[in-house]
Amino acid sequence: MEVITQEAKQVVEDAKLVVSNSTGMTISNNNDFEVAGNQLKQIKSVSKQIIDTRKKMTVPLDTSKKAIMDFFRVPLESLSKGESLLKNSMLGYTQEQERKRRQEEQRLQIESDKRAEAERKKLEKKAERLETKGKPETAQEVIAQKEQIVAPKIHVNSTVSKVVGVSSKKVWTYEITDIKKIPRNFMIPNERLIRDTVKATKGSLEIAGVRIYQEDSLYVRS
Repeated sequence: MEVITQEAKQVVEDAKLVVSNSTGMTISNNNDFEVAGNQLKQIKSVSKQIIDTRKKMTVPLDTSKKAIMDFFRVPLESLSKGESLLKNSMLGYTQEQERKRRQEEQRLQIESDKRAEAERKKLEKKAERLETKGKPETAQEVIAQKEQIVAPKIHVNSTVSKVVGVSSKKVWTYEITDIKKIPRNFMIPNERLIRDTVKATKGSLEIAGVRIYQEDSLYVRS
């Protein structure tokens, strides 16, 4: 099925002709100026015809698309909310389990460090007794044993279940805590606010770092 109608093809051909007649036109006198003005109005008129023709073709499509989008919007929004709720719950559970894992790991590490320290002190006292008994060489061997005692690094594995197809990762993000401290190269001007202010005040209000001026513009009624 052909999508482009004959009416549409005709207005496009009209547009090509108007553009062709306008290309290369120079204005050196009032007559040229009037011809250019009439040509400008013709361009405006053909442009309107193209827009109207396009709307006749696209509005039904847009209406159909809107109906389809509206039909699926509610279930998709519901699914999105459900996804967010589940993700937040799962992340909350994972974070709590990670907190408990680190806490248990820290507790076990402290116990391990204490046991190692107790063993070192035990050997230190043994070396002192050997020194007292006049056995310095044996005492040095015991001291050497003491220096080799190091508490093992404790690691507690996560107890969170693995779900096939579901994983987590760290994502870098940010929040603005003091907008006044943000470096200039991270800021962008609010051009819409500047433009609206300039139009509303008609250039009477100065804005630092902004040059406010007028420029000529032609308006054409088709």
